[in-house]
Amino acid sequence: MLKIVVLCAFLAIGALASPSGAPTTACDSMTPLHNGSPQPNPESPYTVTATAIDTQRYEVAINSADGTPFKGFLIQARSTLNDEAVGSFDVADNSKSIDCFTTVGSASTHIDNSNKTSVSVIWNAPASGEDVQFVASVVQSTLIFWVKLPATVA
Repeated sequence: MLKIVVLCAFLAIGALASPSGAPTTACDSMTPLHNGSPQPNPESPYTVTATAIDTQRYEVAINSADGTPFKGFLIQARSTLNDEAVGSFDVADNSKSIDCFTTVGSASTHIDNSNKTSVSVIWNAPASGEDVQFVASVVQSTLIFWVKLPATVA
């Protein structure tokens, strides 16, 4: 009987791993629904950069500094006023947008859990023109992930 309970518990944890993208329940904390705990951000092998395309759009990229692949991500532009996701992300080949804090398309996440060494998405600024901080959570494996890595703005 105990073996069945343990097996069911592991299956439930695996189902929460979100291989097809982060759920909206992850919007606030940006923490994956995995069985691990976040790694220290200074030890991340991944960099997050935001590069202005023009005054209303940024390219936001996650890159592996040493070729270490990652399986998932969640990117947001957070208002410096209330820490909520603002603006919207365009849909790219390897991503989809999700609605966070009632804002349509305000986060970008993976569409599958295949290995990636880089990903790039386009963010569109809100009409309000408020200041933002780009942050990303990056999942290397079910137990190894980083939460709210801050972006360097280029």
